Amino acid sequence: KEASPPVRQALLEAFGNIGTAAGEMAPAMVAFALAEKESLPQVIQALGCMGEAAAFALSARLEDPNASIRVFALEALQLLAELPSTQEAVSAVMRALQDTAPEVQGAACVTAAMLAIEQVKQESEIPQAEVEEQ
Repeated sequence: KEASPPVRQALLEAFGNIGTAAGEMAPAMVAFALAEKESLPQVIQALGCMGEAAAFALSARLEDPNASIRVFALEALQLLAELPSTQEAVSAVMRALQDTAPEVQGAACVTAAMLAIEQVKQESEIPQAEVEEQ
């Protein structure tokens, strides 16, 4: 029997609250997001709490034969770009720039730019301890 929307919402929140320990569920969460588009914001939020596992699960979808799934994975990575763990997906995103589908190439270009911007932001932040020493 299929879970009701409130039950699905509660499960997504629980996985998000568990955080990186729920990382092994990241591939299932990505599959769920593909099947349940109306739950996408909650799934992306939960994936964001799972750290590197989410980046790896989304990167794996960049090899899917369906171009719309590859675009979905790239758009999800865009939403998670500000998280340091998403940088783990850079090499997969760079490969997606060479994809044969123009819509995947376009999404990969935007994703690569967003990841680059976030990396520069993260590298240029001055740690609070250094500020206090000055």
